[in-house]
Amino acid sequence: MTLLTQQLDGQKIEANRLQTDNIKLFERIKFLEAFNNKKHLVKENVDTELGELLHQYQPAYEDRLDPFRLFFQNEIVRRFKSLGQTDRTVWKLGRIFLTNKFIRRFMVTYFVVLHVILIYILFRGGERGVAH
Repeated sequence: MTLLTQQLDGQKIEANRLQTDNIKLFERIKFLEAFNNKKHLVKENVDTELGELLHQYQPAYEDRLDPFRLFFQNEIVRRFKSLGQTDRTVWKLGRIFLTNKFIRRFMVTYFVVLHVILIYILFRGGERGVAH
């Protein structure tokens, strides 16, 4: 199971790297389009050759240029760095618990079982107290 998990993690990392590379290539295409005198010819060639591929990465490219998104990301980093060590640890653990579907289900099951056991113990203790 861990081998499959490691392979899956490796594939996710590779997919993220390839997407980043594609966005960088899209940036280069946009740069060349902007400084080319024959912009309409280049655009026609690019559209016919790459078509849907460019349209797939255009939103990601525009998101990287969005100043509000950059500000938001920088603000998150700044706030995280201003946290104390205890707060950072709690934040990281909370993020792990909230992002992992298996851990969320395990925690809910654990707390439900814990409460059922607690209610059973209290109920049995109450019966013994009444019987004596």
